[in-house]
Amino acid sequence: MKYKICKPNKTIYCSKSKPLEEFAINKKMKDGYDNRCKSCHTIYKKERREKDVFKYYWQTKISHTNGHDFTITPNDIPGVDIETFINSRGKTEFKTNKYPTDCSYSGLEINWLTTDKTSDNGPSIDRWDNSLGYIPGNVYIVRRGINSMKGTASVESWRSTMKDLGWRSNV
Repeated sequence: MKYKICKPNKTIYCSKSKPLEEFAINKKMKDGYDNRCKSCHTIYKKERREKDVFKYYWQTKISHTNGHDFTITPNDIPGVDIETFINSRGKTEFKTNKYPTDCSYSGLEINWLTTDKTSDNGPSIDRWDNSLGYIPGNVYIVRRGINSMKGTASVESWRSTMKDLGWRSNV
């Protein structure tokens, strides 16, 4: 059985010698395995997510657009304020100054730290008018469950549902 020491170039690592099964496969690495063991990687991801929850959500969303033409920027979403900067590697990055904590439709609190994709209280980006794309003025941050409830409803139908539920639209 082969072993490897958990010691990546980041700050989170246990420095323990562990079997290779404890490391994720990474074809970019010389030995074919990550430098960080799976448990240290989980801690790293959690801390990264908590540092800037909206940025983490946005980067994940952009990498999983599911074929949608996703041309908006974070600043195109009401309630989001970001600050861009050039990092030490010369790449443009952003830090989040402000993001919505409540659903734009219901006013219910959004749990940005949920990692459960089936959780109804996590964040979701919704198109107010489904016939339009992800364009400025048509996208809002809402709770995942409410976005699922809306589904493909027309604007008129959704307004009626919101009224029946006693919600005041922030839109």
